[in-house]
Amino acid sequence: MIVLTILVLVLGFVHFAVSTRSFYKVVFGKGFPSKAARNWLHLVGYGYLALGLWLCYQFRQDHVAILIWVGLLHLAAVLVAMMLTYAPALFKQSWRFGCLGRLGQKWLA
Repeated sequence: MIVLTILVLVLGFVHFAVSTRSFYKVVFGKGFPSKAARNWLHLVGYGYLALGLWLCYQFRQDHVAILIWVGLLHLAAVLVAMMLTYAPALFKQSWRFGCLGRLGQKWLA
């Protein structure tokens, strides 16, 4: 359950990263996201983070779930930062195969 939660949180942070101009170029090669695309990416990213909180609550049904979630948020943020720094191709692949935000790119662009 913890590994699934980390994966979901990483995908949420990938959405937040793609909404910025420099990391949008890593994925798409050029350009920058429109305001509507940024809003869509943020919405989906927050959805992934909320799903991660729900998974933590399913794992541990008390106030410790929030503590576990916050700790996993830190771990996921570090993993995304390391992907962006050392393995941008892996970042691009995680966007291509694992992120729901790309589904909205067709009608937001």
